[in-house]
Amino acid sequence: MGTLTQLRATVAGFHATSTGSFTVGGFDLFLGSVNNAIKTAQMLQDFEDSRCTALLNIDAVVGGNLVNAVFEVGASTTMVVTGTLSPNVVGTYLQTGLYGGFPLFTLEGTPTYFLYFNVTLGSYILSNTLTDGTPTAYFIPSPIQTSAPGTYVNAGTATGTATVAQTLVNAFSAIKTVLAVTRQRPDGTYIPLDFARADIPIERDRTELEFSDNLFPYLRYPSDAQINARGTNSSIIQRGQNLSIYPVYTAGVTVPFNVRLECFGWLNALASGNYADTFPSNFLLDYGFEWLQWSAICELNYIFKTFVPRTEGNLSAPEKYRDDAWNKLVLFDAYRVDANTTRSR
Repeated sequence: MGTLTQLRATVAGFHATSTGSFTVGGFDLFLGSVNNAIKTAQMLQDFEDSRCTALLNIDAVVGGNLVNAVFEVGASTTMVVTGTLSPNVVGTYLQTGLYGGFPLFTLEGTPTYFLYFNVTLGSYILSNTLTDGTPTAYFIPSPIQTSAPGTYVNAGTATGTATVAQTLVNAFSAIKTVLAVTRQRPDGTYIPLDFARADIPIERDRTELEFSDNLFPYLRYPSDAQINARGTNSSIIQRGQNLSIYPVYTAGVTVPFNVRLECFGWLNALASGNYADTFPSNFLLDYGFEWLQWSAICELNYIFKTFVPRTEGNLSAPEKYRDDAWNKLVLFDAYRVDANTTRSR
């Protein structure tokens, strides 16, 4: 587990340079190398933490482009606290785990404040003390509640009224791979739709026509009516970034086809603002810290030439450490979910 700032300091240490030397011509070479490593990792592996869902409207004629999909899952929850308060607990709170079975939110930066469910008080509270008892100074909703957003009044030695608002920060910039497509029934449940490459349903229909009893040799030239009457299962097909319905519709349908996509997403690229993050900016910084560290060191070695094996007594670039870190990361991810799932026939 580490932050972008910690990673930058580590890489600078291995190259025996300052973090300021990473900026050349206004471009942050370190940040670029980390984003390159993150993109490479996602190109080589479908990480479990990259799974997400999105909603898309598919036009019957032109289809629907994945660029227009709206992410439904895969957003991190943050709480923003505002008000004139003492102690000053205002700021952005990130979810950092569970406490008492409820989500725990911790203020970015210092000093440390917590937004959590307090068992004794039976409600979410804001406090600088993480405890099951009653803190000296805290803010609590009135009436008490088991969800975090709301208006919090002062209690104990605290003063002021706090407003806690929930925001969602999407972790993904775009859809990388579509895994499955479902559609909602009128009763609210979702059912799977046939989803395939464009050529697969065409080949399925061709095979059906080839083996059909309706096309004996004496039916040498089926009419258009006969061919059109040969119904087929509808499919959602993908061509590049576009999803469309097969068989193709040409007219008569004006209502978009609303679908829900199960997919892998591309992580947002890190930016200079992420240096202020006091928690890992994404899951790869969390449990892929070692991979990012050695990847950035190896890429920046072309600039700083710290590891030059032809110099007597020097070391070669740590590519082996980078590759070993990658193997550990992939193995860890491979066993996270699938090794523990159960399957029915």
